[in-house]
Order: sequence, then structure tokens, then C-alpha cells
Amino acid sequence: MNKFNDFDDFVTAITTLENVVLFFTASWCEPCKVMYPIVENLASNLSMCHFFKIDVDVEETEQIVEHFDVSSMPTFFFIKNNDIKNTLIGVNKEQFSEYLKVLLNNAPEKKYENNLEVTENNLEVTEKQSDFNVLDNKSK
Repeated sequence: MNKFNDFDDFVTAITTLENVVLFFTASWCEPCKVMYPIVENLASNLSMCHFFKIDVDVEETEQIVEHFDVSSMPTFFFIKNNDIKNTLIGVNKEQFSEYLKVLLNNAPEKKYENNLEVTENNLEVTEKQSDFNVLDNKSK
């Protein structure tokens, strides 16, 4: 999972990457500890999505936390092409899975069929790239 070194890194990532999930967390947050291995697994297995962990109790991320006005942990932002598509506060694996599917199924340059299965302790991920027509995609 990626981290930002400063606000400029954040701006660059948000404005240049297509599919981004921001994971706002804190060292003292027990629900965050539940979601961390799930998000870490997804970050390792979903190459078409960029996951960023933002520690709210670290000085380097203070400006990012203020920018999003985050006050509850965990908080997730699902961002496509610099546009926030969904926000999730707290631990809701089913909703997290749905928001991630929405984010990835709307990829303009590739169409992905994503299967995210919610289990008690994790989200299982399988990824299969479907065929797509580049010409059809450019005409949209």
C-alpha cells in the first residue's frame, strides 16, 4: 500500500492516477486494524487500483486530513480521475466491496470483470481482464 510523503505527492497522485482508494487510519483505531489487512490484500492484488494509507496522527498528512475534513476512522474515499465517487466511514465490508466494484467497473480504457467476495475476515479478490475494443472506447 502506498503512502504520501507530503501534500504535493497527494496532489500529483490524485490528479494523474485513474482509480484511487484513500484509507484514512490511525494507530489507536481498532476498526482500522480490522480493515488494514483487507486493504493491504487488495492493494497487492488489484493492479488497476492505487491504494493509499493516510495516517491521521502523522504530521506529514495533516494537510490531506484537513483537505478531506476527516474526523472518523476508518474513512475511505473512492476516487476516479480526480472525482470522488463514494465515501465510506467505518467498517462495512459489503459496502466497501460495492464501492470498489463501481470504481473499477467504470474504467474507461479497460473493462474489468471483478469478483470481490466478502468473507468474515477478508475480501477475496479475483481479477480477469475482459476483451475490449480500443476504437469503441475512444469513440465514447
